[in-house]
Amino acid sequence: MCEIGKDFTIDATFKGNLSRFLNHSCDPNCILEKWQVEGETRVGVFAAQSIEPGEPLTYDYRYVQFGPEVKCHCGAKNCQGYLGTKKKVNNSELCCWGSKRRRSTVRLPKPKPPTV
Repeated sequence: MCEIGKDFTIDATFKGNLSRFLNHSCDPNCILEKWQVEGETRVGVFAAQSIEPGEPLTYDYRYVQFGPEVKCHCGAKNCQGYLGTKKKVNNSELCCWGSKRRRSTVRLPKPKPPTV
């Protein structure tokens, strides 16, 4: 799940796109940015560095811990060992999500359902 605001969470449990398969890393190669597009909040995944073909796409989940500690298995050299509370992050970094941008775009057509 991805918390966008106090009362707005994206949950890809039953519906979502390929971004639901991005994994966490303490040294991610992607970032998430929150944009306002024609009055609607959108989240984009953007490369934070060069990514080689076949390299997994990762981002920092910035996990909020509600229960027991969750071990991190990202394998990064700077791995914090646990998701969330063990990682010291500047508070201003937590609320920013990269730059907030406003854009007007042409609406994309709804994706076609997969054929079985």
